[in-house]
Amino acid sequence: MITQRNRLLLLLMFALSLLVFAVSGCGDDDDPVTPNPIGGNTDQFDQTTAVAQAQVAAPQGVALVESMTGLAAGFGKDAQDYAYNEANQRWEYHYEYSQTGYVYDWFYTVQYLNGAGQPQREATGAASVRHTLAGTMDYGMDQGGVVFDYDYLYDYDTTLTGLGTDTLVMTGTGGFDLDYTYSAGGINQNYEYLLEWETLGAGISYPEAGCPQGTIRYTMDPYHMDLVFNGSTSAVATLYDGSGNVVAGGGGNYPLSCSK
Repeated sequence: MITQRNRLLLLLMFALSLLVFAVSGCGDDDDPVTPNPIGGNTDQFDQTTAVAQAQVAAPQGVALVESMTGLAAGFGKDAQDYAYNEANQRWEYHYEYSQTGYVYDWFYTVQYLNGAGQPQREATGAASVRHTLAGTMDYGMDQGGVVFDYDYLYDYDTTLTGLGTDTLVMTGTGGFDLDYTYSAGGINQNYEYLLEWETLGAGISYPEAGCPQGTIRYTMDPYHMDLVFNGSTSAVATLYDGSGNVVAGGGGNYPLSCSK
């Protein structure tokens, strides 16, 4: 799961770089991190931006699904970065990082629950586990009067059931909200983009001896992408426009670490 965290950060940095490219040439005029509700966007995705974000969202979804077995095995107590919060009855990890122009603030939680839904410290004997992330990534740049400013909010809330059985099931929701401002030579542009995702139906099932099955849907109005786990050793992502047509370049096959 430590690998999953680092992979997520790299993907989000890549997502931000893609948004710089995509939107700069088009458009119109009590935890350490407080998880603000995602929403309130006013801008629709254009195709270039939707394709760029689909290329980042799909591997994020794969990484999250592949973290399921690690969480069930006792992720919280084994991860060196996590500490158990007795008051909140959960494992927590607060990650802060900054470099020139960038500021990251991520807050992860892992909480194991018994069959009655009551928190317990260890994974052993737990029936389910709740895993959340609330994070912000801010970027600012001023080069010769060309000013960029990005405020990026990312969060998810997942629940994993079936601990101690031969099949794990993950359900959850998440997404990001991006505020982007650009100004240069008297031109000012502002965007707010919203991407939301959810597991469909009964969620993502992951058998002990096999590969995951289920679908995660990403909504980027008016586009949406389905990331389908079909029980094979790869997941398939497909991006659709508002009319249900497949959008070229917005999908692909993603190998999984499971085995049949």
